Amino acid sequence: MGGIIALLIWHVNRQWSAQVRLRALQQADRHRSQQRENAARFGSHEVRTRLTIARGYAQLIADQSTELTVREDAELVVAELIKASALATNLLTLVRVVEPPNTEPVDVDRMLAAILRRWSVTADRNWNSRSAVGTVQGDNERLEAILDCLLENAVRFTGPGDTIAMTADAQGDELVLIVRDTGVGIPSTDLDSVFEVFRTGSTAGERAGSGLGLAIVKAVTEARGGTVAVASSLGHGTAFTLRLPLRPAPPATLGKTASASADRDPHDESVDVRS
Repeated sequence: MGGIIALLIWHVNRQWSAQVRLRALQQADRHRSQQRENAARFGSHEVRTRLTIARGYAQLIADQSTELTVREDAELVVAELIKASALATNLLTLVRVVEPPNTEPVDVDRMLAAILRRWSVTADRNWNSRSAVGTVQGDNERLEAILDCLLENAVRFTGPGDTIAMTADAQGDELVLIVRDTGVGIPSTDLDSVFEVFRTGSTAGERAGSGLGLAIVKAVTEARGGTVAVASSLGHGTAFTLRLPLRPAPPATLGKTASASADRDPHDESVDVRS
């Protein structure tokens, strides 16, 4: 009997020691992850600050120089600095994907309309959006980030006269966001790898970006419990479909509801902008 009790005590102590070691390893892993995230945050911030300063001086040279060659060279530098700044921002977004989302009421209809107006001045395309979802619980910043990535991709692979459209629908317990374009499309051989980090399409050529945009879309969507799919045909355009868990926003107070209804633009739910 004494031997059995001793064996049980030994087994319990061994289990307890194993749990202590496991907790220590998990804590160390979390600490290393936090250190990597902080390094990426601070590094990205410092890089973007330096790029902003350099861009300001380059733009000053471009604006004030009387020599055509100098102005053209300075404008080239400005363009490259803008790309570098966007790359730094995208890298930081990838690092922050695993952070808990800031859940808040998001007026999806207004958000799509605002994004469309912002993008419609950047490229000569036929822009339109449609949404009748209303307000849901979500992360406005992350939703805007992934839609910006998809629209940037759509602009890159379309030309004047092409259409870029966004739609939002509530289907069951999912929020379904679709970004479509009538651009050059994606080869079927590339469809399985378009969401890989630093991967660009085999036919992208000069249109190729950093290879981060679609990776961000996939990472952010999946981190929120959603899915993203792509359908495309060469010469006929591309459609990206996001499905995210739909969490209806809690009812607003009567005063807030009345105020929101009074402020709402009746054209926000469906917007058509032709640049």
